Amino acid sequence: MRSRVVAVVVAVLASILSAAVPATAQPSPTPTRLCLNAHLADIGWQGWVCGDDGAQVQVGTTGQGRRIEAVALTTWGTGGVCAQALPALALPAPQLPVWWPQVCVGEGEMAVVGTTGRSLPIQAIRVGTGTRAVCLNGHVGGDGWLGISCAGPGSTAQSGKLYPWRQMESLIAWIA
Repeated sequence: MRSRVVAVVVAVLASILSAAVPATAQPSPTPTRLCLNAHLADIGWQGWVCGDDGAQVQVGTTGQGRRIEAVALTTWGTGGVCAQALPALALPAPQLPVWWPQVCVGEGEMAVVGTTGRSLPIQAIRVGTGTRAVCLNGHVGGDGWLGISCAGPGSTAQSGKLYPWRQMESLIAWIA
């Protein structure tokens, strides 16, 4: 199992080398910055979108039925970021979901969760930072926007739908 996880991580990292955090994404002298990049079905990496000082950042699409397969994140002024994704696997309701391993990185480093090239959508995501609160609002197929989920420093906010599973199509996030 561990070798499979390592293989997935290596494949994801190899696929995003060209999607590395651009120099323009690095913050001007502002206290906080959040940058997101989503890998979408049949499109690939969308490109980085950044927001300063609590501004909302949105990746993905709505109304197109296009699933998010991976998300890359980076932050500044937050003590680093941790993220975790839940793959959209149709599991029977009594079975507990199996989250992929959590990825934690320091200031200005890139965390990537999910996969590319496997047609495996994300159904939920968790994000947290070391020193700031973070908020998420996910848009899932068939249900639309799920509502805001926030978590304080050292905790993780979660957005997505566990049962019945739905593919995540768009994500709004911000540092609170």
